[in-house]
Amino acid sequence: MNVNSDLFKRCMSRFATGITIVTTLAANGKKIGVTVNSFNSVSLNPLLILFSLKKKSYPYNHFEECHYCTVNILSQEQKHLSEMFAKPLKEDWTQVKTVINTATDSPAIADTLAFLECEVFMKHDGGDHIIFICKVVNLVEQKQSDPLIYFSSEYRVLDNSKKL
Repeated sequence: MNVNSDLFKRCMSRFATGITIVTTLAANGKKIGVTVNSFNSVSLNPLLILFSLKKKSYPYNHFEECHYCTVNILSQEQKHLSEMFAKPLKEDWTQVKTVINTATDSPAIADTLAFLECEVFMKHDGGDHIIFICKVVNLVEQKQSDPLIYFSSEYRVLDNSKKL
């Protein structure tokens, strides 16, 4: 059997995911954000989530040093934000409406489905990625809308009219 990274990527693209933007503040106070679909819940007691970042990605060093971050769960109307934060940015946060966080200094994006303010709890080596396990210290549901979905390497729309 021929197992390689290209085949692995194609197979993983068959798993539908929601899209998040994980944000933090750099040591110099600059807002940092990156699009992440490797996000999920880990534990209810304590409340833990995880996400992973590629070690060679632009924001990796900022997240490696941070103590707090915010996971922003995107709605389908926020595809443009997902695309913007998926690229190595000369970040122009003037185009991004943020809300003031109450539990951390990490920026939260306005009008997302929800955001989770987190304290970095553990980091694990994951090959060419680092896995961040974070303790949720605050969470806010912001609006009711359909989520931004990624499947087969494309953005998709959830059809709420069809239920199994």
